[in-house]
Amino acid sequence: MASVRARLANFAVRRLIRRDQLSRKQAAPHFRKALSRPLLPTLGLRGITIDQCERQGVRCHQLSVNRPERTLLYIHGGGFVAGRPDTYHNFCGRLAKRLNANACLPQYRLAPEHPYPAGLEDCLSTYRSLLEDGVDPQRMIVAGDSAGGSLTLALLLALRDAGEPLPGCALAISPATDATLSSASHRENAQRDAMLSPTMIEHSAALYLQGEDPRTPGASPLWGDYDGLPPLLLTTSESECLRDDCYRVAEKAREAGVEVELISRRDMPHVWPIFVPLLPEANRDLKRMAAFIRRHCP
Repeated sequence: MASVRARLANFAVRRLIRRDQLSRKQAAPHFRKALSRPLLPTLGLRGITIDQCERQGVRCHQLSVNRPERTLLYIHGGGFVAGRPDTYHNFCGRLAKRLNANACLPQYRLAPEHPYPAGLEDCLSTYRSLLEDGVDPQRMIVAGDSAGGSLTLALLLALRDAGEPLPGCALAISPATDATLSSASHRENAQRDAMLSPTMIEHSAALYLQGEDPRTPGASPLWGDYDGLPPLLLTTSESECLRDDCYRVAEKAREAGVEVELISRRDMPHVWPIFVPLLPEANRDLKRMAAFIRRHCP
């Protein structure tokens, strides 16, 4: 059973974020308003310096530690139309401290003003810039949540196809992986998902694609070939619409010989791990993520 705090978080996000009746025109403004503020003040991050920089034309937030041993490239969520790096200072800062890692959070271009593949191009540019700065790819972690989880997987596919160095491992938190919206959980969890409705997911996908083939792996990584990708850690809630987007990627990656660790919890809000330190489940799973990364990025 989910903790009391998790149940309260479900109630809050249902009131503040979820909308069942939303026109496509209203989708981006609603997401941007609902996700315009960080979940929590950035507290308890002693030893972390937060700056802004630009990498190949992409503005980034940089979280730095003394004597870093690893580098985290974190891609924020927001339905491809919203979201901002400062929302993730808490989560990325806490993960960075556990890993003694620097973290780079790109402020990639958003739809509908900048549809696919603009966001993916910005993430590729940021990754390549880190390599140019001398970052060891085997000590790099690429991670993201929701739309950022989709971009994380798409980034891996694009790097592999281009023959470029891959990171040591990757994390995808409640990733949106299938723009065809064919996963059964979109219907099964249409009322159970506290944060996202099928209508919201449909609108964000349409605004992002703007006529692009929804089976394009760069936009729908479920439809990509996972051969040769690095180890993946995936998370999903059993009650969210994107549950099967995660399960189907896990199955496909395992069939391709990729090592996959899957964290699934019941009755949790979408992307619950970023709710640290508010939710006890998030605090426990942050430890699991850090342990996974240490195994694959020693």
